[in-house]
Amino acid sequence: MTVYAVTVFLLFIFTCYFCLDDTDIRFLQVQRTKSIFADPDLPISHYPFFFHGETKEADKCRYAPSCPYKKQADKDVCWGYEDDCNRKNIPLYPVCSVLHKLWATDLKNQSDLFWQTSDFGYIKELKKQVEVCQAIEKDGSYMVCSKNLEYCKAHNIIINFTRLLHENGRQTNRFREDMFTDGDIGGLCKINMYEKPALTGVLQSWFNELSRFSSVNFTNNDCDILIEQPSFFMKMDSGINMYHRFCDFVNLYLTQHLASTFSKDINIIRWDTSSLGYRDDFNFMWNAFTNNPVISLDTWKNKTVCLKDAVFTVPSRTVKGFYYNMPVVPGCHGSSFINAFSQHVLHRLRVEHKQVDEIQVTLIERKASHRNIVNQNELVAALTKRPNLHVKVVHLSRNLSLKDQLMLIHSTDILIGIHGAGFTHILFLPQRAVVFEMYNCEDTCYASLSRLRGLYYLTWEDESKLQKHNQVPHPSLKIEHPKYCDYSFEVQEFQRIVKQAEDHILHHRAPRARVEL
Repeated sequence: MTVYAVTVFLLFIFTCYFCLDDTDIRFLQVQRTKSIFADPDLPISHYPFFFHGETKEADKCRYAPSCPYKKQADKDVCWGYEDDCNRKNIPLYPVCSVLHKLWATDLKNQSDLFWQTSDFGYIKELKKQVEVCQAIEKDGSYMVCSKNLEYCKAHNIIINFTRLLHENGRQTNRFREDMFTDGDIGGLCKINMYEKPALTGVLQSWFNELSRFSSVNFTNNDCDILIEQPSFFMKMDSGINMYHRFCDFVNLYLTQHLASTFSKDINIIRWDTSSLGYRDDFNFMWNAFTNNPVISLDTWKNKTVCLKDAVFTVPSRTVKGFYYNMPVVPGCHGSSFINAFSQHVLHRLRVEHKQVDEIQVTLIERKASHRNIVNQNELVAALTKRPNLHVKVVHLSRNLSLKDQLMLIHSTDILIGIHGAGFTHILFLPQRAVVFEMYNCEDTCYASLSRLRGLYYLTWEDESKLQKHNQVPHPSLKIEHPKYCDYSFEVQEFQRIVKQAEDHILHHRAPRARVEL
């Protein structure tokens, strides 16, 4: 091709570019990046919020012929913790119906307080981060943390796990504080001074593990293992108690919001410095968060590991955190964060149901040392006589898969039982369901969880109409305690409260699903 021909061709391209309108230019810019919209696999109602924070992904979707979320990409809504989020664009703000003057001066302030402590406002507070280690070169190492080191995010760091080796082959401390010395964990960055948090409990912050983070000059040749995928470190609570275990999953979801990623192409590393095993009765839940097997820290003993992106997740028992130590503001209900967690998990685990017209009642049967319902058969017989109810008695044990449990619970209209960890399934009830905790044993945690979900909650009102059986002293306190006995309930009073639940459902519900197990 002659010089003249090349000149004419380039002039033609230059002229055509300036003939394009803004939409055409934007399309070319998106195409030039050779980027393809990667579906993050979210509930359909979550995509507008996702696109608000990921504008490049929104553009990819708009111009990808196969993207089914174009309408969602053009909705202007936000969760509330984003820096550019306007209050008017938060469609799911909590509701407070009764003013409690010990908490707030008016209902608006009370609603704001609930949002700040029990909703996405809690994430907004954690996003106020300190730069623990400042990058000194482009794409260099860094680490930023929330003020009390509940959450940290790091880039290009090295961790030496030589001291993870257990003396005599046995170590019972799951969260050792002596595992690192200077130079064992860090990156090539400038360390900044920060205040020691007031509370540094093992399931409250990462201070004890990360206080030795220092400036370390390293190359990939210093690494026994090099990990490119984002890696989420988790200090996990009890793996056999559903209430405690799901605090872990709720805080993992919270951490994903902080880290701005919902990708399942991540590593989950169980931070456990002991040689003890870890029994996890809820392994199925990992399918909602990762495509990869969970890694035990013990896998890396005597190794030096380099990580491109590391996230230290919010622990399950942070002070005033989700949801173990959470002081739920009275008179308010409906945390959009907790409901988003519920929707996210149910979607990712593909929990589906069929429609039926009957009111589905699920009664949780306990087969434990304490808090069994002595006259359960009598109560169930009374329930089955009610024409609108389809009653299912279920023992939530390891013999019933978690997916089957979720399928049943998500189609339940009225959940009945006595105080116990099975009530953690409140997280996955339909939005119009009723919770009837027959006796709360002077513990309001499931009443609080119901309010976080925005569910109608009922419990026993007249203690003269119940009886205690097989009472034994509390093992630690050595005194009588309402959690350490069995109970029987007056049938007529039981039916009266169930009628309240039934009336609520008939007034509010759409047809739900029946699941046969």
